[in-house]
Amino acid sequence: MKDDEYFRWLVPPTTPRGKPRLTTYHLSRSEAAERFPGATPVMSSLEVRPVYGNRDEANAARGNIGAGIVAAGGGAP
Repeated sequence: MKDDEYFRWLVPPTTPRGKPRLTTYHLSRSEAAERFPGATPVMSSLEVRPVYGNRDEANAARGNIGAGIVAAGGGAP
């Protein structure tokens, strides 16, 4: 498992008299570079998200959620 960092970004103005604006959503560094060249991350908005290599790794991290649940209609009355 690895962790990815996401930030809100300060985007440069698009007009000569415009003001920089803050993105409303978090982006990774690569996404921000592609969508908003010249943007700078707002470090206080850091959000770390885990990235799992496969489904088994994700299930192990969650701790067997759902184990032992009786299927609908299959339990005792």
